[in-house]
Amino acid sequence: MTHIPRKAFVGGQLVDAAVPPGEGGAGVADPLDRDGDGRRGGSLPRRPAALSGLRKAELLAVAAADGVAVAPDATVAAIRRAIEVSRGR
Repeated sequence: MTHIPRKAFVGGQLVDAAVPPGEGGAGVADPLDRDGDGRRGGSLPRRPAALSGLRKAELLAVAAADGVAVAPDATVAAIRRAIEVSRGR
């Protein structure tokens, strides 16, 4: 079986799309990578994960990841509301 490298048009030129960025090639991303994470398709969620059903420790972790400052003794409802406000909901 013969290997046929993937090609893509960039700036009107046909380049090798299989060479990752920074390794001497054109660094063209896969045209089927719709969200820029290096995998084909839309593998990342469009919205942040839902907060319902999360326990307090999980909500505190989400708040820390989102950069939301909440007191460790805050209620689950208060933590959830602070995260939602930071996300613009």
